[in-house]
Order: sequence, then C-alpha cells, then structure tokens
Amino acid sequence: MRFSLDDDQQDLRRTVRTLLERTADARAAVPAGEPDRALWDRLSGELGLAGLAVPEKHGGAGAGMVELAVVAEELGAALAAVPFLSTAVVAASALQLTGDDAAAARHLPEIAKGSVVAVVLGEPARVHGDVLSGAWPAVPDAADADLLLVPGAGPGGLSLYAVDPTAPAVRRTVPEALLDPSSPLAAVELAGAAGTRLGAAGGAAGWWDRLRALAAVGLAAEQLGGARHCLDTTTDYLRSRIAFGRPIGSFQALKHRCAGLYLEVEAARAVVYHAAWSAAAGADLDLIADATAAHTSETFRRVAGEAIQLHGGIGFTWEHEAHRYLRRAWATRQLFDTPDTRYDRIAEGLGA
Repeated sequence: MRFSLDDDQQDLRRTVRTLLERTADARAAVPAGEPDRALWDRLSGELGLAGLAVPEKHGGAGAGMVELAVVAEELGAALAAVPFLSTAVVAASALQLTGDDAAAARHLPEIAKGSVVAVVLGEPARVHGDVLSGAWPAVPDAADADLLLVPGAGPGGLSLYAVDPTAPAVRRTVPEALLDPSSPLAAVELAGAAGTRLGAAGGAAGWWDRLRALAAVGLAAEQLGGARHCLDTTTDYLRSRIAFGRPIGSFQALKHRCAGLYLEVEAARAVVYHAAWSAAAGADLDLIADATAAHTSETFRRVAGEAIQLHGGIGFTWEHEAHRYLRRAWATRQLFDTPDTRYDRIAEGLGA
C-alpha cells in the first residue's frame, strides 16, 4: 500500500486547484442553493472528471478511489456546488457494482459526458412489479438530476432501479432555505413511479453496504478539503493581522490552538487516504468507512468553528466566508449517517 500520492495524482490535484482558483469569481456569482452547471461543464468537459471512475471502454479514465478522493478534497476546499460526489463517485460506482453490462453501457458514457445522476442512499422504496413508491427528505443533486438511482425492496430482495426524474409520478421539491446553500438538496417522492431494475433481482443486497461505504469515503474527502481550507485561511489571517505591533499569530495562546487544529487536519488526512487506498485495493470497508466518516465529520465541525473564533469579529460577519464552511460542516455531518450512528456500528462490529 502506498502512503503518498504519485506524480499523476499530484498533477491531478494541481490541475483541479488551478481551475477552481481561476473560476472563483464566477462561482461566487452562482445563486445560493443552485448547482454550478458552468463549473460542472468545465470539470466534465475540459478535465474529464465526471468520468474519472468510469472504465475507459465507456469513455472514462478508469481511475480509482484515490483519484476520486484527491478531486473531492479540492472541491470541498472550494465549496464547489457540483454533483461530483453523487455522480462521479456514487452513481458511477453503483452502475459498476450492479454487474449489469447493458445498463453500464447505457448510462456510464452519459456520466462521462457530464450527465447528472442522483442516488438515493436512504431506506429502499417499496416495489410492486417495477413500480416504486417512497419518499426521502434530502437527496443530493436530485433537483438537477438527469437520472435517479433508487434502491427498492421487493419480493426478490434489495435491487437498484433507474427512474426517470421527469416522470409524472416523481416529485422533486427544493427547500426554500438550506443550511448549506452550496450543497443543493431536494426532497424526492415516488408515487408509483416506473423503474428499470439494474442487475439481478435482489442483487443489490450483496454490494449495497460497499456503495454506502464508498459514498462515506468520498464525503470524508470533501470534508477534509473544507477543514484544510479553514486551517489555511485562519493561519494566513493570524500571520497578517497586527495587534500591539506584532502578528497575532505570534501569541502563544493562538499558536497552541492552531497547532491543535493542524494535528486534527493531518489526522483526518491520514484516515481519509488510508480509506481511499483500502477501497482501491478492494479491502473490506465496513469499519474503515464508518471510522473515517465519523472522525472527519467531527474534525471539520471543530476546525470550522475554531476558524470563526480565531478570525475574531470579522469571522462572525455574513460577508466573510467562514460561516459557509461551518454550514457545510454541520450539513454534511448528517448527510448519510451521523457520527453517533457510525460509532454505534463500529462498536457492534468490534464486539462481533
């Protein structure tokens, strides 16, 4: 197992970071709660990142979880409102895990071209024949999705279904206000919507937990990026803010707080990339993903909160970006599972 990024992965990081820096002004102009389709078009069209994990035979790059984590970290640092996690990580993985070659050949090339696919990772829908019914209050990127992937529990067991989000029996509702406006969510309701089963009946039971684990690792990488950005901007501020004739970062109390934040971010980096390398190696992710997601969620929350405190008065203003990272930290902390739920599963797994 490697313990550092190779040259290609470092180049990928620099390329994504450069594009995000160049598009910062355009991204700032995107209305709150709306996806940044212009940025997504550039990420998928110019850099091919939408198809990063799509096999080459379907028009993608055939990369693995480490490369996905590298990109997710940079997007998380920029609070980019793009469907990378839902589409390039979760949907692309789900379509390959189904083992349905026809479905992969139909949908993966569209993902590689930039099509948005939202995946429901909550409780499965009720299935009667190929008709699905169910409701979920917060599905990432569902409002702008070109395709929905929904788990369904029927007589044959747990299966994955493709659903047309524009069908009359599908209702997508965008909340009037979001805790994190840079991460579009929508409530989804299926009232007898037609679905196309992907893979064998009941086949999702064998890989559904792995898909959720991959989603957790991808989300943790985004959170790592957010925590890293908070630390970097805070230390830059402490170096430049002058009080009593010296940078405030030179005062011992602030040094100690920053040192603690640095250790937390580096620990989060270690667990995230350990999980990414483990996923790429095909290892069992059950405990690894839960530990990674729980630890990184808490780290992001603490670092974002400290960033506001250490910026002083300006950190509490609406105009400063610090609150946006704290909002992202709290919102993503509960996106798939809470840290408490993950710690409970870890305890059960270790006990077993």
